Parts: sequence; structure tokens; C-alpha cells
Amino acid sequence: MVLIGAGNTSKLLKMYITKYGYQFQNEFEVCLDNASLKWDSRIDNVLIRPMEEIYKYPESQIVIASVYEREIQEQLLQLGVEENRIIALNSYKRRLFARYQKREYEKSQMTDMQLQDVNKEISEITVYTAIFGDYDRLLNPVIVNPNVKYVCFTDNENITSDIWEVHYVKRQYESPIVESRMYKMLPHLFIESEYSMWVDANICLLDDPLRYANCYLKNGDFLLIPHGERDCIYEEAAICITLHRASTKDLVYQMKEYIEKGCPEHVGLFLGGVLVRRHHTEQIKDFDELWWKEFLTYSKRDQVSLGYLLWKKQLPISLCDIDIYNNSIVKVVNHLK
Repeated sequence: MVLIGAGNTSKLLKMYITKYGYQFQNEFEVCLDNASLKWDSRIDNVLIRPMEEIYKYPESQIVIASVYEREIQEQLLQLGVEENRIIALNSYKRRLFARYQKREYEKSQMTDMQLQDVNKEISEITVYTAIFGDYDRLLNPVIVNPNVKYVCFTDNENITSDIWEVHYVKRQYESPIVESRMYKMLPHLFIESEYSMWVDANICLLDDPLRYANCYLKNGDFLLIPHGERDCIYEEAAICITLHRASTKDLVYQMKEYIEKGCPEHVGLFLGGVLVRRHHTEQIKDFDELWWKEFLTYSKRDQVSLGYLLWKKQLPISLCDIDIYNNSIVKVVNHLK
């Protein structure tokens, strides 16, 4: 990659990269800056050169590390750089942290057992989502694979689609959140295919789900995306309390229970918006049933209970180290409400 900016922001980025065990000079091929006094000096062995030399790196992705990010992006566009090559600093940091979580998880698993590289080709998969109430609209995938079945569970008879199989169902729970989580957590009760891919209703598929599953479902029958900013369920609970995302009483009680059960900090935190599972295996079914029970017992923040259960059950998982907000596989859009 190419780094733009040789000021204090880049120095802070270097500290961030080093903190998680990576080397600055292995991340970036060159640093470009408009300040001529900095040319031919180095940041941790990364040479600083003029901005105009961006033409020497036509295939490289570009990270802007500067308080003048907007102005630099305009300059890059004027120099003929394609916009899709430019990565925002926060996006790069989320991607790096997700990579760090993947590395640390796989390192911890290697102490007890060798990770298995699953070579079985997945030829069919069901993508499914759930919409209850009027919180979301049904988003059509950008790429439609004929070997992929798209299913939406809903109680809204106004939802129709030429791509999704819309299953109108009677709600079992008053809360639309609880109702949708039932489908999310228990695919073995609703999905017949061997493999499934859950996507939250506010996530649009940009790529072929089969390509995604075959690329990343390697070391376990449960494929997850690491959180891009935190790796601790206790930190996540604190954020949720601060932002009023769940009941403070429920989360405090849940964290107290997890502490008493011996769950340490930084056991990993994983996103729940995109899940791929081989969901009919006994191991995955048992895990999903436990997850559902945990969700009903404690707070309605399923990422918190997921991190705890992965630690408790030591379930082998596969990880995809992307930034959920900036990638070529899925796009997160705003809820209707």
C-alpha cells in the first residue's frame, strides 16, 4: 500500500500498527507528501517522496493519514487516481484490527490443535434474512448466483421480490428484535440446505455468497467477521450502555455472571451481521441453541453472548478479516428507522 502524509497522524498510525504486532515498513511501500523538506527522509525505513509520484504505483491501495484528508483526496483524484483505491484511515485501522483478531485467534488454536484447512467445495448455499415490523426494507443482492437461494422471513405482506423467496410467517414474539434473532440464531429449524448465510436486513450483498463462503470457510463450520475496533465483550457492553443500545440493568447483570464464570477480558468480539454456517452439524446446532438461550436469558446484544460462548465452548471458527464498512463483499446501509 501507499501512505499519504508524513506528519503527526502517520506517526500515530505507526504506533497503532506496532501496538498490534505489525511492522510499519511491511504495511507501506512508500510515503508520499506535499512537503518538499520531508522528501528522501524516512518514517521507519519507509521512504518519503513527492505526491506526484503516485503514478509509479498504479495498482496500490492508498491510505490517507492526515488532518487534510478531504483536500488530499481531491488532489489524488486530480492526479488521475481511481476513487476506489483510496482507503480512509479509520477503515484501514478497522481492517488491521480485524486482521489482528484473526491472527490471535488462530495462534491460540494452534496451541491445542492444528487448524484444519477444509477443501470441500461448497456448491449450494441459502442466504437468508428477516424483517419484522417496518424497521428495514428488503435489499436485492448485486450479484445473483443461480445456485444460491435467497430467503426472507417477514410478517410484512407489503414486502415482495423477484429475487428473494418471501416467507410470510406469524410472529411468535411481540418484540421484532427477538423474532428476527430467532431466525438468525436457529437456521437448522428454518433452512434446509447444508450451508446458510445470514445477513442483517440492512446489509446488501455485493459479491457472490458462494465465492465468499469458499474463500473464508476454512477452519471451522462457523464463519465470522471480527469486530474492527474492539476484542472484548466487557468493552462492548460498556459502549452499549453508554450509547443506550440495551438495558443497563440487563448488561450489568450479564457481565457480572460472565465474570463469575471466569470469562477473561479480550476473548474476542465478532460481528453478528454476516454469518456463514454449516448449520445442521450437531456441534453447530448445539452451539446455536445455547446462543439462543443466552440471548433470551440476558441482554439483547447478541455479539456479547456470542463472544462469551465461543470462549466457553471453544468452538472452532473461521474468520474473514475485512472492514465491514468498506469492502467488496457487503455494504451496510441505514435502517429505515
